[in-house]
Amino acid sequence: MRKYGITLLIILCACLSACTNMFEDNRSTESAFDPYIASFKAYAKQYGHNFDNTPVVMHFANLTDGKAGQCYMHSNPIYIEIDRAYWNQLEGSSNKENLRQELIFHEMGHGLLDRYHLNDQLNRSDWKSMMFGDALPNNCQPTLNFRGMRKEYYIEELFTQTNQAPAWSTLPEPDFSQVTEYELAKLSPDFCPYPLLKNESIDAYLANNQVVITNKKDYEIAIPLTVTYPTQQDFYFEVTYQATANKNITPESGLIWGDNTTTNLHYFSIDQDKHAKVGEITCMYPFLDFYNGSINNQQNTVAVRKQGNFVYYYINGEFVYYNDTQDLRTGGNLVGISISGNTTLRITGTVIKGSQSVQNKQATARNPFALPNPLPAKAK
Repeated sequence: MRKYGITLLIILCACLSACTNMFEDNRSTESAFDPYIASFKAYAKQYGHNFDNTPVVMHFANLTDGKAGQCYMHSNPIYIEIDRAYWNQLEGSSNKENLRQELIFHEMGHGLLDRYHLNDQLNRSDWKSMMFGDALPNNCQPTLNFRGMRKEYYIEELFTQTNQAPAWSTLPEPDFSQVTEYELAKLSPDFCPYPLLKNESIDAYLANNQVVITNKKDYEIAIPLTVTYPTQQDFYFEVTYQATANKNITPESGLIWGDNTTTNLHYFSIDQDKHAKVGEITCMYPFLDFYNGSINNQQNTVAVRKQGNFVYYYINGEFVYYNDTQDLRTGGNLVGISISGNTTLRITGTVIKGSQSVQNKQATARNPFALPNPLPAKAK
């Protein structure tokens, strides 16, 4: 037994030595990470930490299991690997700097702050901390709205572990009853704001006071309405519908608004797994993927209201989330719907209101167009 114990000890020492050698052989950080490491250390000083003399080694690697980053906690020096493919993919995302900063801050939070994963959520479904990770509640995607008004809070929480809820997470349901709005369109027996088309992409027709639209493609498409409105102005847009999958998929659908070139197109979608997504199409991942128990597989009403620099999101009459747009592009005159591949929508209600009356609200029907396939979000 003693001899066996000695042998085990020798093996363990050899493994530790090999691990130490790995870090010693890679003491220089790849230059792509230098600005983010410097930024982390600068923020750390603001919150009473000094890591000027703490060495960090950060390298690209080919990580597995869907990981974007990996920190070897308690190594000397702190050793962090960043998935090369993920980093390169972010080059195509308009918010790549926020995504890269959040990833590196998360991994350095493990290594320099001894922080572990924390999957608590705030009142409006945002994660409490950028240190969320591992298996997430309700199979939510590991996405964080690390931008705009939320960014400062997430950096503060990283370094202080504050339990003080940020003001943006406790906003009560806003009252817009005094807002002056003009009705631009309303689905009725006398008016249909949807393009009634039959082509290789969609089959859309009126039946029993419903608009029935089928996406015949295998991928998600956007269908602009025949009503235009300058979406940099304030507006309200609501659609009531039932989504049915024509193949063995989970149907996803929702509202879109912005520019019909897909270079500036915002979205709010729901699926029958009771998930909602908020995002902008040039950003590779949704800002947030959150669970909402009121979503059902029968009929749902989704709505958005843009007021000033904020967008408010509603599901079945409930205020569920809001987002600031100050660092996002807003513009264009498109309002429409998105439909996942091989899905049929039966639309029973649509309302569009604007902060200004628009004389020529009718537009020539615009063709549906493909939406980019979002990549699966990576774990940290």
